[in-house]
Amino acid sequence: MLEDVITNQREAIETTTTVCHYIKGVIEAYRLRREARTEIGIRRLTMLASLFGVVSIVIGL
Repeated sequence: MLEDVITNQREAIETTTTVCHYIKGVIEAYRLRREARTEIGIRRLTMLASLFGVVSIVIGL
């Protein structure tokens, strides 16, 4: 009977480890996707700032 308990405990630990690895992978995928979106937003803002900067210099002259 004690061997069954030990076996169940080992299976539970293995399952928990697998789930932890899965969750870490999901979190990493979300982080990468969020960073990609942030990078796209920064590119757009940089383009707008460049455009408005040139327009401001021309109007200022």
